[in-house]
Amino acid sequence: MFDLGELDRASHKDAKDSAPITHRLRVLKGDERVSAGSTWAKVLRTTKGRDAAKRIVSDFEAAGQPVSLRTVQGWLNGRLADEPYILLADQLYGPGIVAEIYEPDSEAAAASRKLRLTRLVDGGAQ
Repeated sequence: MFDLGELDRASHKDAKDSAPITHRLRVLKGDERVSAGSTWAKVLRTTKGRDAAKRIVSDFEAAGQPVSLRTVQGWLNGRLADEPYILLADQLYGPGIVAEIYEPDSEAAAASRKLRLTRLVDGGAQ
């Protein structure tokens, strides 16, 4: 008799092996994660301004990565998003967001903060 469980396991392994390689970010824990969540919230608020939650939901949906309003409100209150959302935000709102969260002392993070500040001074959040 053929073992269907073996077939399922082989199929699952093949699917994992053929999955596209994604950008892997290091896991943040404890105080580092809390700080990253605060940075994430600050980035989103200063990028999208008034009605940030609704604007972010709209942006992510348009990019093919739907997210609920409740989830975005959690982000704006300091809960760090999962990796795919952070990577998409880096694409949507300008490079350097990943650096601000994962390498806050890097030159890329400093450049990203400076660019966001310049945008705010010049014309406000979008």
